[in-house]
Amino acid sequence: YDVGGQRSERKKWFPLFDDVKGVIFVAALSEYDLMLQEDHRVNRMTDAIGLFNTVVNHDAFKKVPIMLFLNKKDLFEEKFPLSNIQDQKEFADYSGSSSEEATTYFTKKFSDCFKTPKENW
Repeated sequence: YDVGGQRSERKKWFPLFDDVKGVIFVAALSEYDLMLQEDHRVNRMTDAIGLFNTVVNHDAFKKVPIMLFLNKKDLFEEKFPLSNIQDQKEFADYSGSSSEEATTYFTKKFSDCFKTPKENW
């Protein structure tokens, strides 16, 4: 299923996942400085990380392979020199200086969501 990303649709998702064989989660790297359309107070990347956290730790997906794709890297690399990641209050701890370091930073933000130790992946 493609369940989309709108907050109003999320509560409808979980009943559809009885026999899921895998999850592909897609998040746009380039959205670190954008806000949600439906709530202009919420950073899109923060929302994506929070949703990823909910998905990877939900009982329905405990034994299901999960693949994370961070897309829109081309837009991210164009935007990177123009919009400082650390200027976003949610990412004030970022201290890198290259788009590669920033990609690693965001990858870690997502991988930190797993409550299961890496040894058990």
